[in-house]
Amino acid sequence: MLRITETVRSQMKIINEKFPKIRSRTTGEFIKLYTDNLEQFHELLTFAEKTKFQFYEIKPKNERPIKVVLKGLPCNFKVEEIQADLEELGFTPEK
Repeated sequence: MLRITETVRSQMKIINEKFPKIRSRTTGEFIKLYTDNLEQFHELLTFAEKTKFQFYEIKPKNERPIKVVLKGLPCNFKVEEIQADLEELGFTPEK
């Protein structure tokens, strides 16, 4: 998300020249920039960092952690056992 500043028009012009297929949408004090794939997303991030634009990124869904709530388990299950079972299945529990 690109912060709207006094130079936002020139920044958007530069971005549109470099990434002609990018889509944008104004939301409050930011402009959301949408790319078609992860490769373009990472290119846009490195470009924004190099040009020192004021922005922040929203990680793609496949890079965000999964939040899961386990219901219906007996009270005598130990947290360590559940964590070990999840690790066996290839997950990395944080809590």
